[in-house]
Order: sequence, then structure tokens, then C-alpha cells
Amino acid sequence: MKKILINLTAIVVLVFAIASTGCKKDNSGSASVKIVGKWLVKKSITHQTYQGITRHDTTFNSNDSYQFNVNGTAFIKESDTEENTVWKVSNNKLVLGVTNENGIAQVLDINTLTNTSLELHRSESSPDLTVDQTITLSKEDS
Repeated sequence: MKKILINLTAIVVLVFAIASTGCKKDNSGSASVKIVGKWLVKKSITHQTYQGITRHDTTFNSNDSYQFNVNGTAFIKESDTEENTVWKVSNNKLVLGVTNENGIAQVLDINTLTNTSLELHRSESSPDLTVDQTITLSKEDS
């Protein structure tokens, strides 16, 4: 009888252990939560073709950054340009209220988003110009 009770206790403990790990709450958060904070540009690769001539650019300033605030505002610093804008995440895309020369919001694909790493990609095309850009960022330590 004692042996049956020990086996039954072991089974109950095993079932409880499996159930508690299987029901672990996902603390990874949504993209909108993860993206909040200051991100530093670590790599930027741009391929631009204008009227058949392709140019590859990998330059960026070490202080280039993207600051995404909880209230949906953002501050973007690229090269010598600083801009306040708005942002949102929708369908694994980062939509920036920054408008380009055509007056359209910038939409960047979110290739990677973890608590410490962000990779954005954009492709734009018109009859004379094609731009393909990938930006790799890391979250600034708080």
C-alpha cells in the first residue's frame, strides 16, 4: 500500500511539473511593447539604383538612433537629421509618420525583433529609382 501511495505521489508531482511548464506565461510581449525604448544603429546597408546606376552605401553615424516612446511618438536621429514623428506596429511592419518626398508614410518590415535586437527593411520602387535598405539596431541599456 505504501508503495502505491509513493508511486501515485510521484505521478501527481510529474503531472503538476509538466502542466506548470506547459502553461508558462509568455513574457516576451508584443512587438509594440518590445520596440519601446532607444535603439542604436549598428549597421545600415542601402542599395540604390537610379536610372540604371547602382550605388551601395554602408555608412552611418555612430550616434544614429531611433527612440520609440510608449505614447506613439518617436525621435529619429540619422546623420545630421533629427525628426520627431509618430509610429505604430501593424502586421509585423513599423509604420513611421515620417513622410518621404512623395508624402507617404514610411513602412519598414520588421525582420527581427527581440528585447535587444531590431532589424528593419524597406524597399521602394519608382520608374527611375529603386531603394533597398536594411538597418540593424541594438537596444540601448537602460
